[in-house]
Amino acid sequence: MKIGKYVPKSFFFIQLASIPFFNIEFICHLVLLRLEMIFMDMMMDISKSLKIHKFFAVLCLLLSWLTVSPPLLKAEDETVHTRSPSFHFKAGQEAFRKGLHEDALQDFLDAQAAGLSKPSLYYNIGVCYYKLGRYPEAEQAFRKTAEYPDMVSLAYYNLGLISLQQQQSDAAINRFKRARFEAKNQKLRLMADAALEKLKKEEQKITWMQYASFGFGYDDNVALLADTENVRASGSDDFFAEILGHISGYLSENPSERGTQFHANVYLLHYLELDEYDVSSFFVSLLHKETINTLQMEARGEYAYTLLDESRFEQVPSLSFQLKYPLQSAKSVVRFRYRLSYLDILDDDYEYLAGYRHQFLGESFWKWSAYSALLGYVLETNDRDDPDFSPTRHTIKALFSVRPAPLVRVSLGVNYRDSKYDITNDNDRHEERMRGELRCTLFMKNDWELNGEYQYTDNDSNYEKYTYVRNMIVLSLSRSF
Repeated sequence: MKIGKYVPKSFFFIQLASIPFFNIEFICHLVLLRLEMIFMDMMMDISKSLKIHKFFAVLCLLLSWLTVSPPLLKAEDETVHTRSPSFHFKAGQEAFRKGLHEDALQDFLDAQAAGLSKPSLYYNIGVCYYKLGRYPEAEQAFRKTAEYPDMVSLAYYNLGLISLQQQQSDAAINRFKRARFEAKNQKLRLMADAALEKLKKEEQKITWMQYASFGFGYDDNVALLADTENVRASGSDDFFAEILGHISGYLSENPSERGTQFHANVYLLHYLELDEYDVSSFFVSLLHKETINTLQMEARGEYAYTLLDESRFEQVPSLSFQLKYPLQSAKSVVRFRYRLSYLDILDDDYEYLAGYRHQFLGESFWKWSAYSALLGYVLETNDRDDPDFSPTRHTIKALFSVRPAPLVRVSLGVNYRDSKYDITNDNDRHEERMRGELRCTLFMKNDWELNGEYQYTDNDSNYEKYTYVRNMIVLSLSRSF
């Protein structure tokens, strides 16, 4: 009996025609199969003469069946779901050890897609994103890691590293402090201490900062003293140019924990035609801060001097006290501040505006990934020389910012203010002001920034002369030194 009756000789050609043309491994396998079939035919002939053909025939059939089964081809549409989560996790670890961070990240993400959920996975994803310079994604992964109590310290240490890369030293300090506080082993505690010590040394080296801005714009309804709103808008439009210079620096050796800081500003505003609205102002302040755990306390003294059309207009000394406390996230803070100012009006035409001003502020700031938001409330009371110009004001403000690209930031701000004046011999004055701001910033090389801003103001008053609408556009170029 020929083995070919069970495995036809034409089988070789059928299989050869059905496989991919370039699969050399499969072709070689079938060639060997055909040679084995010929060999078995020969052995069957010999077995007949030895009277053992039945046993050998069964053995040959078994070998033939095992050999005929071809090796599996890799399916072209094979997906990650055909492999286990642990397979991808181990593959990611191996790729990371080889320095293949892109491949490692993909393997860890595949493990997550396959259903794996554990703190070490989120931590590894964060480390891969960090190595690739994708800091917003790394922050999200480490925040997820921090949801597990045993990983809080390690997660915040790495969040501190991200803040350092983003040049946010205050956030880095708060995060390293949180890592040190939560640390359950000596090694991690020492790492956090070393990072904090390095930050302190760097702050001692770079304690002064300068900033300059040059801008041009158009105002369709020029107004004097936009903050006080006690003076009517001009009803005239004009082009203007403005220059702002700023310098600040610490006068102490340990600014991260406590210290005294000096600030000074110079601002010049010049209109093309409406010279009477030209403003020149100088501002200087001295701030002292103390930090207890994560609570930061600040006391500040300020002095502002303003010229209007090159003539003395006002000088305003102020005192303020502030409490700032970081929330659970180091990039989110709440702030409370009280400021007392005395408006000393030097221009006789506006001396009725002289007097005291009290401001109480509460606001909260959040930052996550490429987004940030601020929400605040301000209560202002006044005790001016003329009671008719001593308003009580309530202001609600909100600001939302997003970075749609690494070098672009877009901000949208909304500000609503309600003002009430107790008029002695007439109807009380009531005003509602709505202001919206849209600002776009392009970050360029060497710390240059290009800013475009649009501002809309609508002030509605029951006294017609104080009602106005104002549109302003500004384009500026600025740089930090």
